[in-house]
Amino acid sequence: MLYRRTALHYLATFGVALASCSKPESPPPGHVQHSILRQWIPKHKSRQGAVAFTDSIGLDILLEADVDQPELVSFVKEKALGGEYVIIRVYTSRECWSDQTGESDACKTGIVLVYLKNPSSGQNEIRWVQQEGKFSGLFGTATPLQ
Repeated sequence: MLYRRTALHYLATFGVALASCSKPESPPPGHVQHSILRQWIPKHKSRQGAVAFTDSIGLDILLEADVDQPELVSFVKEKALGGEYVIIRVYTSRECWSDQTGESDACKTGIVLVYLKNPSSGQNEIRWVQQEGKFSGLFGTATPLQ
């Protein structure tokens, strides 16, 4: 009987120790680790002047982990859901985001894409703007979204 209690105590203690030493859970597949740097409601320019619509989405996003192109395109589509007028800028560098001119060396690698959706002009595309880095092969191209 004493042996059984000792064995159960050992297993319970050892099991708790194993559980506390396990590695942290990784994010689910398809999840892009990111932070929202800025969120706003973009204004649409019309003949009557600049008008803000409640169904507009403006986001500046900082990527916090490495992603590939299909993941990034899916991520942008997900973030743009429900918006009629949408502007999304995706960065890999907070320094580039802070640079208002966009001319620093950090901005050659630090901004990846700009997504624009404007139904009045028919625009619905990702513009690839990273000059140096993982997505530089796409620099100057556009990916239309449906």
